[in-house]
Amino acid sequence: MSKLIVEYGGSITFAGDVTFLALGQVEELWDEIAIAKYPSRAALFEMSSSPEWEEIGVHRAAGLAGQLNIETVAAPFET
Repeated sequence: MSKLIVEYGGSITFAGDVTFLALGQVEELWDEIAIAKYPSRAALFEMSSSPEWEEIGVHRAAGLAGQLNIETVAAPFET
């Protein structure tokens, strides 16, 4: 998946194992989390409708009990 993201101009900005839920409740804790950055919404759409994505999707669905894809927009942050 990471190679495909890069091919469409994106990058993985963070990936890691989930070890603890500090706040909230879930039925089942995720195993891993990743944050990807794309150059545009159009690039994400183009990637997710590509033949390569379709091929990888079969393996992702078989290997994942569930997933969320959450789109965000950077907001100003002051410390």
